Amino acid sequence: IADPQRSAGRTTALASSIDLAPTLMARCGVVEPDGVQGTSLLPVLDDATASVREHLLIEDDMRRITAERIGIPSRIRTVVTDDRMKLTRFDSGETMLFDLEADPLELDELSHRDPARTATANERLLDAMITLSDDSRGAPVAAR
Repeated sequence: IADPQRSAGRTTALASSIDLAPTLMARCGVVEPDGVQGTSLLPVLDDATASVREHLLIEDDMRRITAERIGIPSRIRTVVTDDRMKLTRFDSGETMLFDLEADPLELDELSHRDPARTATANERLLDAMITLSDDSRGAPVAAR
């Protein structure tokens, strides 16, 4: 993100494309409407050591028939955490866990060797999914 009123810099803070709209709205002084996903990155632009999120959630869905034909899972959920762990869970129940700090190329899969870290990462994935679900964002929910 380039801002003519800020000097250029780099950060290792977690960020997602869904953070761009809240960042631009905050930069322009626009009040964010209820239900907007993402977090303003302005604190990170002001201080490269700042952090605005504890995790990134990546959801990848495909029609089941298409996935079956090309031989890949139809639903994949991945969480990348602020401590640089990456857990991917497939609709088959299989998981893959990587320590991105120690293994940035994701060559050393840890889920079968480190059940404690895998369990912690699974909790983080569940927390991320609950936090970002439509009903938990603060928008009014119709009575059932």
